[in-house]
Amino acid sequence: MLKSLHHVGMVVEDMARSLAFYQELLGGTVGLDLAMDLPAFAAGVGIPDAKARIVFLQLPGISSSVELIQYLSPVGKPAASNSPSNTPGRAHVAFQVADIHETYDSFQKKGVKFLSRPSVFPADHPQLGGVAFCYFQDPDGGLLELIETPA
Repeated sequence: MLKSLHHVGMVVEDMARSLAFYQELLGGTVGLDLAMDLPAFAAGVGIPDAKARIVFLQLPGISSSVELIQYLSPVGKPAASNSPSNTPGRAHVAFQVADIHETYDSFQKKGVKFLSRPSVFPADHPQLGGVAFCYFQDPDGGLLELIETPA
């Protein structure tokens, strides 16, 4: 049976660039940083002789980790970062925030690429009334979301 969400993994092209993004923008701190060249890793990911650098980040107020994986061998091809959010197989990670407009403005000043401004569901919607959200991308085109729920 499932117990909890342990982590969300993101494959990155440049670990230094991604660490800067997740640490500076989201306040992540490194929990584990390791070189992975074990046969069990290659077998588990289904890529013969796979070698990678793996960094687990803790984000403030979040119990699950964000895992950044940079494959050193073999190096994969970048996914199309301009694939729209309705592309089958495209996933996103959502971060709840206290004030979406303040966070949006702060992130935008730091050069974050947003797909839209925050959008708010009508207050009279029975399930989503007042929920605000917007999507943005990490340096590799990974889809991320900010979400604010009514108090």
